[in-house]
Amino acid sequence: MITHEFHTSNAFADKHAFYAKKVYQDVFQTSEVRLVTDRDGQRSGVDVLVGAGIRPIRIEEKIRRKQYKDIFLEIWSSEEQKILGWADKPLICDYLSYIVLETGTVRLYSYPLFRHAWQRNKEKWKQTYEIRRIPNRGRYSDYTTVGVCVPINVLNKQIVMPWEKAEK
Repeated sequence: MITHEFHTSNAFADKHAFYAKKVYQDVFQTSEVRLVTDRDGQRSGVDVLVGAGIRPIRIEEKIRRKQYKDIFLEIWSSEEQKILGWADKPLICDYLSYIVLETGTVRLYSYPLFRHAWQRNKEKWKQTYEIRRIPNRGRYSDYTTVGVCVPINVLNKQIVMPWEKAEK
């Protein structure tokens, strides 16, 4: 299994930080898109601010190199230190942007709807879908990121129509 290097992954994210800028401008009808560069802002779930004024739209970005049939929902950022992953951690963003570079796909999810779907389904998803443990080498220590690989169509259905009952 490949061990991820924190600095390499961080540099990769920084390199692609403005990848979805045009999408944000089109969706939110504004030319104002700025990166959040302070670590506190990023840790609280804001990578990009869209729009001007008192309350810009706050977006948390997740960037994947390759297209998979699932979305990796991070349960533990560090399993050893019991640091919650982004799926379980209450973030202050308005939208979650899931970017796949291989296909040029940008999926924008309403964060409150994502959060509602995750809270309602996480135990079932953790029992049903693959749990992946990813070894990481950090600045000060090694750690393991843990997440569940939820199929894109399953997540989409729960976010778009969370009130719809499944047919028997």
